[in-house]
This record gives sequence, structure tokens and C-alpha cells, in this order.
Amino acid sequence: MKIIQFLARIDGSGVTTYVRELNKGLIKAGHNVEIISVKTGFKDSDGYSAASTQTLDNVTEYEFNDDLTNKLNACDLVIVNSIIDRRAPTRDKWIDLLTNKVITKKVIVINDHKSAGFRAYYGDLLKNKDFWMSFDKICTFQYTAKVFQDIIKIIGDDEAQKRYMHLLHPYE
Repeated sequence: MKIIQFLARIDGSGVTTYVRELNKGLIKAGHNVEIISVKTGFKDSDGYSAASTQTLDNVTEYEFNDDLTNKLNACDLVIVNSIIDRRAPTRDKWIDLLTNKVITKKVIVINDHKSAGFRAYYGDLLKNKDFWMSFDKICTFQYTAKVFQDIIKIIGDDEAQKRYMHLLHPYE
């Protein structure tokens, strides 16, 4: 299976570690996996963020254009491993890309436990029904997690049950 791990940021947090471990596991399971990052205009891997000290060796950086859209749609699965910051100038482009242009199967991974922390980084994204409905699976710590409860309020329990995927931490 051709899988793309899609990143809006590489920030040296636990998300970066999760991306690395999931990547190793998927490759070990026999999948063809590529990590793609986009230039968002906010804390990109350009030396002034934590990305300059905690990196991923095998990331290809793309601009927002048709090449990126085509690349994502040519794979079997897109795993959105990091969400764009609310302050990024390209936030609307990123949301539009995932909501309206990427038509292949998509999973979003939410590593946040609390809604307040999610809103602090990602703004009002929890209220964007079209965004959440565009994903085949929403991977989070538990069905009763505060962030997922906010998503349930927006998309409804039936749709949430179809999309819920239990987030486990991969390791070798």
C-alpha cells in the first residue's frame, strides 16, 4: 500500500516522535511510505523553530500547488500526522486542500488530550464540520477524549462512531 504521512509542521514535540515511529512500523509491515511536509509560513523547518534540532531524515517539502494535490491523490492513504497552526498564513489553503481536493482515503491523527490546548494551537478547527467529515478515520486517544467530544458535537454521534479510531503509540 502507498501511504503518505502528511505534516503541516515538524516541531520537535511528541508528534515528531510519533511520526518517526509510525513510519518505521509501516515500512516494517511492508508498506511504501513517504513523509511530506508543506511550507505553511509559520515555524517551517527553516532554522527558527524546534525543527532545526529535532528532524525527520526522510521528509520531502512541497509548496501548495497541483503537484502536491496530485501526489496526495495518487496514494492509497494519506495520514495527516500534524495539523496546521492557527497563525499560519496558508491555513485556509491547507484546510481547503484536505477538505476539498484530497479525495483518497484520509486519516487524521489527533495527539491532543484537551480541547483548550487544541484551540490554542489550531483555532476554531474543532467547529469545522466539513473538515472533520472529509476524513475516513479520526484517530485519537479514546472516544471519550475531550477533543473528540467536541468533534462529536459537530458531526454527530453516528458519524463519529464510523470515523473513530483508537490511537495507540507505536514502538518497536
